Amino acid sequence: MTDAELREIDARIHQEVMGVIWDESRCRVCGWTIVPEGDQGCWASNCSMRPMPERRADEVPSYSSRIELAWLVIERLKTHFRCSIRFSNKTVDWCWWCYIYAIDEEMPDVVVQEQSAPLAICLAALKAVSTKET
Repeated sequence: MTDAELREIDARIHQEVMGVIWDESRCRVCGWTIVPEGDQGCWASNCSMRPMPERRADEVPSYSSRIELAWLVIERLKTHFRCSIRFSNKTVDWCWWCYIYAIDEEMPDVVVQEQSAPLAICLAALKAVSTKET
């Protein structure tokens, strides 16, 4: 999978699963409230934060490549789903399986197989959430 595809998955997880929608009244670099141009603080066209933060405020976390962030996705799903992660080396290529089952609703189980646990978690979460909405 390309970096662009992983970033797209991360963006979808951030919005569709984690429920984060950027507040346009905040600076995308530092997260402070935007003030009218000429006032002290961040303007829509210029961040006043110095030095610049290590990570932009609007930067989407790497859910699909970092297990500690993918685990936050699992935690978010726990209210409506049961999740299970398994590692398998029974095939030629080692792989991770993510199983997601609905707790209270009639919907199909979601099963995803991928080369990394974070990616399997994210793809399964997106399938589960889209199935729940339809």
